[in-house]
Amino acid sequence: DDGTGGKGGSGDLNAVMGSGGRTRVEKMEADAEIPVTDDAKVVIVDPPMDSTVMGTVLSVKVGIEPVNTKVFTESYSTPTSRICVSLDSSPYSCWPVINGIVRYVALVPGPHVMHAVLMKDGVMKEGSMTDEIRFTSVEDPDLEDEGEEGKKKEEEEEEEEIDLDENERVQIDIPKVIMHVPPSLVTLPGDSAQIVSTVQTNQKEMFDKFFRHQFVCYNLDGGTGSPCWNIFNKDHNDDGGSGGGNNMEGGVVPFFTGLEPGIHTVEGVITHPENGEGIAGSETDVRTFYTSGLSNEAASVVVEIQVDTENHYMPVCRGSDAKNQGFYFCGSRGITQESCQDFVAEKILNAY
Repeated sequence: DDGTGGKGGSGDLNAVMGSGGRTRVEKMEADAEIPVTDDAKVVIVDPPMDSTVMGTVLSVKVGIEPVNTKVFTESYSTPTSRICVSLDSSPYSCWPVINGIVRYVALVPGPHVMHAVLMKDGVMKEGSMTDEIRFTSVEDPDLEDEGEEGKKKEEEEEEEEIDLDENERVQIDIPKVIMHVPPSLVTLPGDSAQIVSTVQTNQKEMFDKFFRHQFVCYNLDGGTGSPCWNIFNKDHNDDGGSGGGNNMEGGVVPFFTGLEPGIHTVEGVITHPENGEGIAGSETDVRTFYTSGLSNEAASVVVEIQVDTENHYMPVCRGSDAKNQGFYFCGSRGITQESCQDFVAEKILNAY
């Protein structure tokens, strides 16, 4: 169970970590024969190959079978170790390996392809990449699940419903996603993007209660599905009334990688507790940003900036906002003074 009553998850590691009823001596002997490696086999369990997915919400189950469970768990428990999934050859959307919940909303009806791969300390482990699976999504299907499998899926979907008595209904103001990173029209170095946001609501207690298993989902570049990350998690920090959210200080930070150099757009939305779909009116404005590429091939200039005697090289694409670029550069280094932002903006303008 991934905590939402659904099928999503980056793999139930406990399922492959058990001792299988062995005695202590047998387990010690078996452990002695296990190679000291963090290698693992990764497979997409759900959706199955050539299956039909009904609706626009997709829970993905990724199975992970480590060669050495202890070594794997220690190695992949870092914040920069992830399970990354590509839908329809899109850039990778990445979640924590341990206890990550892989989910998409706004799935476009029609055929799809998907594969997954492990990322360790920011580097893709190409040897872990799964085979590409094919499936088809149907927005308003006439198909019905039959037999025990269909019954099980129906029960799991019912568990995802908001925890209300049949006669209990609540009305809550529409919450809204507020995106902080990336700022508008900034250039991000390399081929990756982290999304930092909070949720704005005037009814924090009700929101915390009824949205505790919900997600913020981000559509990148008009993709065929919007990957989702938990609003709340064990590291969630109270932000003093905004109603929670994903942030750098605690919680899962949505992460994309493998972006093509150049211009990109991203838009966020909150999922509804009853149907898991995005709530109209909760979305952010469409945010535009740039990526410089791994070799800064999309950058018009590369600006050299010295911070505490250390030189930093900041790629900037044509069309970037110099002031926002300064805000991003200084803020990502913990410098909040406006003089830093002005200094960086001036350096950028002088470089053109």
